[in-house]
Amino acid sequence: MKQTASQESRDRERGYRSQQNRRGRKNPASVPAKLTRTSAFQPKRQGLTTDRKFECTYEVPGGSVVTVRGGELGTQHRDVLYAVMRIKAQTSVLVGRTSCADNTEVFLHSENITYFHVSTTWRHLITSMNNLAHKANLRTLLNLLEDLKQVSIRVEEGTYDDIMDAKSKGELAGAGYSSNVIHDIRWSGKNLDDDLQVVYGNYVRDAIETNFMVSLNADVQFKLKNDHAKSFWPYIDSQNRHHWIDENRLAALAGRDLWSEAETSKTRNNFRVTCRKAFEDMVSAGGLKTFKIEVRGVGRKKSRRYHYTHALARQVEKDLAESAKLLGEEFEPTMADEMSITGQP
Repeated sequence: MKQTASQESRDRERGYRSQQNRRGRKNPASVPAKLTRTSAFQPKRQGLTTDRKFECTYEVPGGSVVTVRGGELGTQHRDVLYAVMRIKAQTSVLVGRTSCADNTEVFLHSENITYFHVSTTWRHLITSMNNLAHKANLRTLLNLLEDLKQVSIRVEEGTYDDIMDAKSKGELAGAGYSSNVIHDIRWSGKNLDDDLQVVYGNYVRDAIETNFMVSLNADVQFKLKNDHAKSFWPYIDSQNRHHWIDENRLAALAGRDLWSEAETSKTRNNFRVTCRKAFEDMVSAGGLKTFKIEVRGVGRKKSRRYHYTHALARQVEKDLAESAKLLGEEFEPTMADEMSITGQP
C-alpha cells in the first residue's frame, strides 16, 4: 500500500526521534512496550500464588491495564522472559493447506501461520542472567518458562475502572486480546550445552510484527539485586525522554496504591525506604548516574518525586555535548534544553 505524504513525514519523524533517543545499549532485550510498563510481575521471588484459578488485574496509569490468569508472576519470571527476548527471534511459517482422504477434503487451515522463536542453549540462557551454569539450575529455568507458558495475559481497551465495571457485569470493556507469552518450549537434552528453543505466543508475535517493541538495558536488569529495582528499571529505561518519576507511579509498578485503605503511614514510609534502596541499586548496577528525592506538598498528603540521570546519555545529548566541546564550552542542559530534548515541561 502506497504511503501518503503525511504518513511518510510521520515515519521520518518517528525514525529521527528513535535515533536521537538511543542510549548505546549493548545487546539489549527487545521487549513489547506493555511488558516494560506493567505491574503484572510482582516484586518478589517467593510466596507467589500458583493456583491455576488465580486472576488479577493490574493497572499502571498511562502504562497498561493487564489481567493475569493462571498464576502469579514474579521477579524471576520477568528476568527469564527478558533473557529470552535478548536473543534475536527467528521466523517459522506453517504453510496453509488442506488435506484429502477418500476424496473428502479435510480443512486444516487456510492461511499461513507465522511463529517467532529463539534458539539457544541452557548454559547461554542461565549465564546471561548472571546465574551459575550448573545442571541443577535447568529444572528451575524450565519451571519458570512453563509458568510463563501456562499463564495468559489479557489486555483490554479502556481504563481500569471501565474494565473492572464491565467485569462486575460479566461484560467486556472493549476490544483487546488474550494470549500466552510463550507458546512452546523444546530442548534436545539434559546437559548445559544442549539446545533449547522457546516459541513465542501470539501476543509477542503481534508486538514484533507491529514493531511495538522497546530496547531494554538487560545488563543492568540482571545486575540488580533489589526486587523493586527490577520492577522499576524496565519502566524507567523504556521511557527515554523522562527524567523523573512520582512515587505513585512507582507504587503502581509494584502493584500498590499508596493512598488506599490498605496502606498506613507506616507502610508508606516502609515503601519509601524500599524506593530509596531500589534507586541506590540502579546506580550501583550502572543504570543511573545519580538520583535525588523531591518532597512535594504539605501535611499528610506529602509525596515524593524521584529525579534521576541515566548513566548512558541519549544520542541527542551526545550531539549537543560534542557541539559544545568544539566551541570550547561545557554542555550543561538547561530547562529549555530539557524541553526541546524531552518534550516535557
